[in-house]
Amino acid sequence: MAENNQYLRNLTITSQRVAADFIPDGNLSKNVWQFAPRVTFDRDHTGRTHFPDSETQVASLWTPGHVYFAYWCKYQLLNVYEGEDPAKEKWELWNRDVAEAFINPQPERFLHYYSDPS
Repeated sequence: MAENNQYLRNLTITSQRVAADFIPDGNLSKNVWQFAPRVTFDRDHTGRTHFPDSETQVASLWTPGHVYFAYWCKYQLLNVYEGEDPAKEKWELWNRDVAEAFINPQPERFLHYYSDPS
């Protein structure tokens, strides 16, 4: 697939700096998240398909050592993998209850997927 220099969406988020690192625990009512700027979306990655029942908000915080993301998601049914090994790779999660962030160190290569080499 040929790459070009235009992103499919103009949705951006501003990550707010916080004074100290913290342990993420899923509690989004904590003070650290109360004033973090949020972005709201309800469309797929192309911007064409609208999912009003799946509106999601995301906020981001950072320190010199870490970047944190918080998601406020609506869902009708949560898929769980009870009894499965938590370390087992779960393919095609992107078709289920997923909200994810892609951080791109090279914006000009927006179709390139980076993965952890470890």
